[in-house]
Amino acid sequence: MNKYPIAVDLDGTLIRTDTLHESLLKLVKTHPIRLLLLPFWLLRGKAHVKKKVSAITTPSVALLPYNHDVIDWLKVQRNSNRLLLLCTAADESIGNDVARHLGIFERCVASDGNINMKGIVKHEMLKNLFPNRNFTYVGDAPSRATSANFARLKRYFTHLKRH
Repeated sequence: MNKYPIAVDLDGTLIRTDTLHESLLKLVKTHPIRLLLLPFWLLRGKAHVKKKVSAITTPSVALLPYNHDVIDWLKVQRNSNRLLLLCTAADESIGNDVARHLGIFERCVASDGNINMKGIVKHEMLKNLFPNRNFTYVGDAPSRATSANFARLKRYFTHLKRH
């Protein structure tokens, strides 16, 4: 049986939405005037936008539309002593809140206001964290994990129904 650690994406995999979109919608409802700052935040990058938006408002992690099939599978994996890592491009405050809420992850690696944990950045982080490349990635699309040349990456893709 495969006992490699499992790296799990948040947006579009563990949940059936994008946390940045959810946060921006909540920002529109609760602090619409702050949207005027968005272009200035963007000048410092997407990770900075995520940090600024999450400092103002975040979606309630208890109310996020979780993919219960993925969570149930992850619980089985956790019970068989597999290490679970939440690996997300969402801001670290949201990623850490989700990880605490679910209580199944050993660690959360996320965007931090300076680094957007997406694409090749996520690829490099996973390579450094797992130098022997023995891990499983659970994400909704190959581009979420790494570049195509990361051939030994073991991926499980969830095909989610969008409501």
